[in-house]
Amino acid sequence: MKIGICVNHFHPSVGGAELVAKTIADYLSSEHKVFVFTRKLKEKRNPTNYPYPIYEHIPGDESGFDKRIKSLQLDLVLIYSDVFDFFRPLINQKNKFKLIVALCGANWTYQHRGFLTVFRHAKNVDKFICHSKFERDYKLCQSENLIQKTVIIPNGVWTSEFDNNTLKRKDILPDLVNKKWILNVSNFFPGKGQEHLIDILSELSNPEQLVYIQVCNDIEFPIGHQLEQKWTLLSKHLKQKGMIVKLLKNQPRDKVIGLFKQSNAFAFTSEKEVAPIVLLESMAASLPWISANIGNAEELAGGKCVSTVKNSQFHVIFGNRTKSIFAQELQSVMNSPSLGEEGRKLIDKQLTWDKILPMYQMII
Repeated sequence: MKIGICVNHFHPSVGGAELVAKTIADYLSSEHKVFVFTRKLKEKRNPTNYPYPIYEHIPGDESGFDKRIKSLQLDLVLIYSDVFDFFRPLINQKNKFKLIVALCGANWTYQHRGFLTVFRHAKNVDKFICHSKFERDYKLCQSENLIQKTVIIPNGVWTSEFDNNTLKRKDILPDLVNKKWILNVSNFFPGKGQEHLIDILSELSNPEQLVYIQVCNDIEFPIGHQLEQKWTLLSKHLKQKGMIVKLLKNQPRDKVIGLFKQSNAFAFTSEKEVAPIVLLESMAASLPWISANIGNAEELAGGKCVSTVKNSQFHVIFGNRTKSIFAQELQSVMNSPSLGEEGRKLIDKQLTWDKILPMYQMII
């Protein structure tokens, strides 16, 4: 079978969606002929890194994309996220290939409310994938026309990455081995909420014993640089209290996993998610975590989920009361190292990629 996978950003770009899309592409390419369609990167991709061709496009070049798709005579197209540049023409037109859409939060659809009627009568889509029943994309698929086409496929992790990682604290931050490490892994995108975490950490007791570690990657968009600069300015407040703040950018994968395994708590203050990979990675590392009730956090284990008020877009509102509750629960999580073991048990039981990936094979 010839399969096209469409996603706006793909490896070597680093983020949850990029990681999942590459994992799916790698898996399907073992039995099928896979083609990846994604936005053009400033830097060149190394073709030897992939067992399949990657076709890069420029946003807006619908004609070039359509010509490429038709020339390949694909049997199936998987759109990973409705923010893909050519999502709308693909679901509007009658295609010769089977079409599957992983909504990933349905961000584009919710931002274009006039499109909802068209979406709910999307006859050209064969299957919709949601990562959990807890997010707005699943609510969107509850209409009579869509529910029978909808399947739940969770995200997962490779536990071997964590089990084989032998990095110790002295290998990562040798001068801070005796401190308590609070980890956040998220790029500076709108809604990731790193600024909320600074407010929350400022309420913790004994700040001189704490290290706040922010892991991220550089991103191409100007908004990312603006948010990072804002965060840098705000983080000075924590340093004035005696807390150590470390910004670790563009780290190798083994070091990031080492941080998950060696930290005392994972604190996630994102305002909007679907099925965040970083929470699963925290669970795989047996690291206790805390998060607002975003995405599927409520069905996970090994941490604490803070109930919050959400706006009309289902995004968390981090008010002062929520931040205070978050700080109290984070203090509790840091003092409960055994809590993380429950997360690892759930990962081993249900959320490893070797259990999840065959679900994609079943629906193609």
